[in-house]
Amino acid sequence: MSDINPATSPSRPLGIDVPWFDFELHYGLSSRSVKEVLDEILEDLTTYTPIHNWDNKLTIKPLDKLAGEVRSYISKQDFNFNTLLRFTRVEEVWAWDGTNHVRPAIQQAVDVGSHLFFSKQVKRPSGTDNPSPPNPPKDITPSHPSEVNAPSEDSNPSNHSQGRIVYITERDSHLNRAILLLLYPFCNRLQYEDCGYISSFIERHLDLRCFLRKPYHWQQASGPELDSSRQKCYKRVTISCHIAYLKLDINAPDNDKEIVDRIYLSPVVWGPAINDSELPSLLKASSSILFTLVVPEESESHQEEISLLRNPQALWTVLVVNSLQKFAVDYRREEHVTPVAQFLRGITSSLCTQRMNARHIHDFLGEQLKSSDNNSLFDDENFTKSTLYHSSIQACDELETSISSSLRFMRGIRAGYLAKLCHEANSSERLGIDHWLQKMEEETLELEDMQARVHALSSQVREMRNALNGVTSVLEARVAVQQGNRMKTLGYLATLYLPLTATSALYSMSVLPTSASFASFFIVLAIFILLTIIGLNLSALLALFATVTPRSRKKTPGPIEGNLMSKLPPWMENYIRFYMNVFDNSNELSLKDSFNLPVTGREWLTLPIYLAVYVTRILPALAMRRWLLPEILYPRYKWLLFLYRHNRYVTIKYHPILFVTDFIRFTLIPAWVVLALCIVCYFPILDMLIGILILIPSTLIKAFS
Repeated sequence: MSDINPATSPSRPLGIDVPWFDFELHYGLSSRSVKEVLDEILEDLTTYTPIHNWDNKLTIKPLDKLAGEVRSYISKQDFNFNTLLRFTRVEEVWAWDGTNHVRPAIQQAVDVGSHLFFSKQVKRPSGTDNPSPPNPPKDITPSHPSEVNAPSEDSNPSNHSQGRIVYITERDSHLNRAILLLLYPFCNRLQYEDCGYISSFIERHLDLRCFLRKPYHWQQASGPELDSSRQKCYKRVTISCHIAYLKLDINAPDNDKEIVDRIYLSPVVWGPAINDSELPSLLKASSSILFTLVVPEESESHQEEISLLRNPQALWTVLVVNSLQKFAVDYRREEHVTPVAQFLRGITSSLCTQRMNARHIHDFLGEQLKSSDNNSLFDDENFTKSTLYHSSIQACDELETSISSSLRFMRGIRAGYLAKLCHEANSSERLGIDHWLQKMEEETLELEDMQARVHALSSQVREMRNALNGVTSVLEARVAVQQGNRMKTLGYLATLYLPLTATSALYSMSVLPTSASFASFFIVLAIFILLTIIGLNLSALLALFATVTPRSRKKTPGPIEGNLMSKLPPWMENYIRFYMNVFDNSNELSLKDSFNLPVTGREWLTLPIYLAVYVTRILPALAMRRWLLPEILYPRYKWLLFLYRHNRYVTIKYHPILFVTDFIRFTLIPAWVVLALCIVCYFPILDMLIGILILIPSTLIKAFS
């Protein structure tokens, strides 16, 4: 393991060592190796004992889960920090009166400590004539004869600043990313400083959503701890930006689908029978930028030092998590290496990371669609095209949603806080700010173009899926027609065998008379064949009969019927109308209208006769019409209600009590039918008796006269 103490370097480049800020880092005091630093960070997270800890008992914080995975990982296998250097890029920046000097953090292989912590000594880069300020502090003496350009006693350290630019690329395993995510942010912690801003940054990064944390009136702080000596507050201001994006992870193992800093969304399937271990997965990740400036002096007010953004004479850090490799080394000119400009550079790198991953997903889906195109509109037996189209549309929708969310987020912060931050920044940062604002605008436009390409691909895949569904529907219709023709053929065969089967079944019965002969079998078979032919052509015969004969229809009585009724005697007409009214339930006229009761003169003497007629004829007719016929036709009424059960203009409700009444009424229908038949038979018998009573007196009168 490499030693992190910079004093152990075997040699130093040509230059002077100038201490600018009097500060002590929390994890750079006693630790001598990277593993010791990481163990100390994990121990601090474990021994953190807040006064109010009931929330920690209910839910597990993402930071605690991340620390648990890192602790389990480094305890099971040897940890080698040198393997992680391939995925990180750290630059140190010094500013002398507006002049920036940049160098890699590691000058020698054994000097890994400068890769994690701020250097407490400024080293003049080799090959420069006068990069250092002209006047050094009075307590510094040259340590080498060649150090001729020493600072004078009038040097003002407030005119200087020192910064670190840390880029962590995304191409690494999730356990190594977890180690780097813990290691680099916590290495910015000053001695016994409250690490609330670090914990909040890591938890927002693990939240996987677009978010901008702007400086507030008060600094972010952890909950009150039992030991308050580890919660010092320095003059610090912190900004963090988080942009969520989608990433295609090909050949991702199963244990990577449930990781802390990424969310497994859905697999992208392009062929049948693919192993789960080889299944490309669509993941959601986040690219985060931490921008912090600090003056190593304790703050009594615990306020955010927003003035440092306008005058960055402090220790500043820009940490970018999940960046592309090209942005880790693409800082352009040294005039652009200023705090706010590098923060804009980090946001630009996050947009570029999202765009490159979106293009990777877009190209991957395009290649799979192209490889599945076999110049055929039909799908195979494994439904490869249907599965590919479905997963491609789902991936395009999720990708377009992610890009749209990032673009809305960028438009909001670009016109809001970033415009204010750039306007109030120091004038020495104007070149770098203008440069990276232009790059940010270019990345935004390219991301919008990428969104349009994803939308076009989604529309293309939808059209292909619609064409596949249309062709499949036509194919299914053709198959259905073929099956219908086959069933028709089977029906004809069954029809041909039906007369023979019926005749054989008839002659196989034991009740058949003994006189039935073999010749009669063919006669019966011929009759059954004739009936079968007539039954098969019954519809055609009915249609032919309808064209030859006029259609029967219900119509009102015509002039012929009216003339016939007028030729009958009045008593016969009344008699016929009486029977018509008895059975015509649709007629609303009363039955008493057929009989004119006496009202004046001698006609009152015949009132008993009319009353007898009313009791013997009209009352049974009324019972028949108003009571028996509705009860007999009650099933028909229920059937009509059943037909209107889904009509939105008719409200039909059911009550359990009606079930009992309906059951009783249905049970009594046979009795009402018998009673109605009795009444129907009663009227002709009564008419016959009345006729006999009228005919006998008239006959006797004629005989004696």
